[in-house]
Amino acid sequence: MKVVLRFAYTDDSHEDAKNSTVIYRHLDQLKPWLERHSHVILVLQAGFIGTWGEWWGSNYFGTSSHTEFQMQERTNVAVKLLQVVPPQLQVQIRTPMYKRDILQRLNEAPCDIDACNDTDAWRAAAERRLGHHNDCFLADETDMGTFRADVDRAYLASDTALVAMGGETCQVFPERTNCATTLKELERYHWSYLNRMYHQGVWDAWQEGGCDGDIKRRLGYRLSLRSAALPRHLRHCEPLRAEFVVENFGFAAPFNQRDVVLELHRIGAEAGTGPIELNITFARGQGPQSWHPGK
Repeated sequence: MKVVLRFAYTDDSHEDAKNSTVIYRHLDQLKPWLERHSHVILVLQAGFIGTWGEWWGSNYFGTSSHTEFQMQERTNVAVKLLQVVPPQLQVQIRTPMYKRDILQRLNEAPCDIDACNDTDAWRAAAERRLGHHNDCFLADETDMGTFRADVDRAYLASDTALVAMGGETCQVFPERTNCATTLKELERYHWSYLNRMYHQGVWDAWQEGGCDGDIKRRLGYRLSLRSAALPRHLRHCEPLRAEFVVENFGFAAPFNQRDVVLELHRIGAEAGTGPIELNITFARGQGPQSWHPGK
């Protein structure tokens, strides 16, 4: 079991952090804790800003509209998160617009926090490690402001093939929370997890529609070994040649690093001596994170 982690200052007002320095200080305090427990963290949602840490509803960082200063401050917080969160973990941003804006700002000008002296490196890190979460999935035509235009939908569909995607629903909207639309969008946006506790009305509708089982079975990656070709016997010092066909019938590819190990069990007189584990290495871009759905 892994944790989807988010920190927030409030769940009922716009009174979050008084400025970004407060968030930086708290992140520095959290850094050793995050490092120590990184093995049980699936992904970290950006949090901290706004009501519920959803990057909406903040007296300091803005609400529905944002000043240039507020958007720059959000970029600075995102970079600070990437600096503090262990590098093997991703950080999820609430809307595709925010990630696109962060990348654009890092492309045009340096961020203005300590240790951000290599903007190109942090832009590359942001592209690779900033994922997405949608906390009003299918709630209306725009998922409660998640999508501002078609370009946001196209960007999210492309980007989530490489980074983490998850979240929750927040209200029943029959035009979109029906089973056909749900399965289509979970597949299009490569969902890896979905909060089972909220919104219960939406989950009830999926159960009534008969698709809740399919949703649970296909969230994230689901790898199935279709065939394997291995030699029946192997002589001492003879190279092992093997071929495996694995199919991913989930909605997403693995977004965190995953090792692949081939375990060989001895038979006969040596059966009790324990298995041999072979770590399989891949050419760049061909490991489990490239095992996309339907392939």
